[in-house]
Amino acid sequence: MARTVKTSLVACVAVVTVACSTGGGGGGDDAVSAEGKPYAESLQKNLTKGGEGEIELSDEQAGCIAPKWVNTMKPDRLKKAGIKPANLGSYDNIDMLVRLKLSNDEGVALVGAFSDCGVNLKESFLTADSDLTDDDRNCLNDAI
Repeated sequence: MARTVKTSLVACVAVVTVACSTGGGGGGDDAVSAEGKPYAESLQKNLTKGGEGEIELSDEQAGCIAPKWVNTMKPDRLKKAGIKPANLGSYDNIDMLVRLKLSNDEGVALVGAFSDCGVNLKESFLTADSDLTDDDRNCLNDAI
């Protein structure tokens, strides 16, 4: 279960942020700046490659989510935090996003991007790791 939490950190951070917020709805725009394009492309590739314990999205879903996330996180902010486009291309580096110190509203926007793009985040998270026991799955289901 620890591996699932580690490799699905993006979803966890977003879900926890939204659980602590009273706001709702998605956010972000589909158009990214020239500076943001490499970040969006790298994130989009990461979201579609999946792997054991990782949420895997379709090309269409990832192409919808990635620019919304990059616009919410802001390319200049990513750069100032030392986060390079390549860092968004791997789940191994995704914990670097903690450096951004996202606000609750930004967390809500990140989570909202999933539903805006046709992804049932809760279901995707619960089915991402086949190693989860029924008890683990029930615990996560109750927590999300």
